[in-house]
Amino acid sequence: MMQPHRMCHPGPLPPRDLSRLTAPRVVCEKHARMNPQKITRTLAFAGVLLAIATLFFPAPSAAGVPAASVSQRHRKTEAAIRVVSANIRHDFAKDFETGDSWEPRKEFCRDVLLAQDADIFCFQEMRINNFDYLKENLPGFAAFYGPAEASKNAIFYSTKRFEKIEGGAFWLSDTPEKPFSHLPKSGDRVANHLLLRDKLTGRRLLVWNTHFQHDNEDVRTRQARIFTSFAEKRPADIPQILTADFNADANTPAIQHLKASGWIDSYAAVHGPAEPGYTFHGFAGRAYKNPNSPGKIDFVFSNNLLRATAAEIIRDSNGKRYPSDHYFVSAEMEYTP
Repeated sequence: MMQPHRMCHPGPLPPRDLSRLTAPRVVCEKHARMNPQKITRTLAFAGVLLAIATLFFPAPSAAGVPAASVSQRHRKTEAAIRVVSANIRHDFAKDFETGDSWEPRKEFCRDVLLAQDADIFCFQEMRINNFDYLKENLPGFAAFYGPAEASKNAIFYSTKRFEKIEGGAFWLSDTPEKPFSHLPKSGDRVANHLLLRDKLTGRRLLVWNTHFQHDNEDVRTRQARIFTSFAEKRPADIPQILTADFNADANTPAIQHLKASGWIDSYAAVHGPAEPGYTFHGFAGRAYKNPNSPGKIDFVFSNNLLRATAAEIIRDSNGKRYPSDHYFVSAEMEYTP
């Protein structure tokens, strides 16, 4: 990988004359005799210019601190687990034409993520440029990205809250443990799984993160069945979280199968079963309209050893762009006794 360019430095700079910083001097007689009212007007005008510059060219946020323009979320209880599922969108050729490629939106995307006060981030469509930037700019998080194609579904977890026990991946195919295997009419679709120990409670937590096929409902239904068959092999006494861009809304067979298998939709548990609207929006936000497109297709599920106390479709924008072509979704959960 190409190393970052480093600027050459000619050597140490000469010592600064600090007396020049503390000893005021008159530049010229004209300024010395300036009318106080004129000085006041000049300073006021300069303040207006500064405010305009700050509005249109805000200072970048410090590492680990979101920009003030993003609303900070706060957890209900300290012991709760906050999870964010985020289809981050890798770069498509057309994104460079519309200004929606990763480079111009990465800082705002980071700010939106930082504002969630999350313990776990589950990403879909992640590529190396997304990964490298977020790994550096989400301080306090370690990343599990799995083998090869599984890296698209990377899981970031707070090292303050959790420690990794083990991690792995499987493919949504008839031979799930065979790398790069897939169903007919489907690309490679993989699920990461990460077993963590909660340092706060001592309990184990199993996190699953995947991404279902985008253009075939029959394939998605089969992928849901493959997932549940694989997940059922894990001990039933471990709290579990499942996140994904399922490319399917709550009324489709794939999601109905997950629910029938015991997975609980955190958003519906908090807000009720009514359709809350799109989570894919194609960088159009609330202006997005597509009567043939499903509504909420990004989910945070859990088993019955966790109880959702808060859930949100994260619709932040900075007025000119969104962090992705999907709204991210979050859930706050507590362990059940």
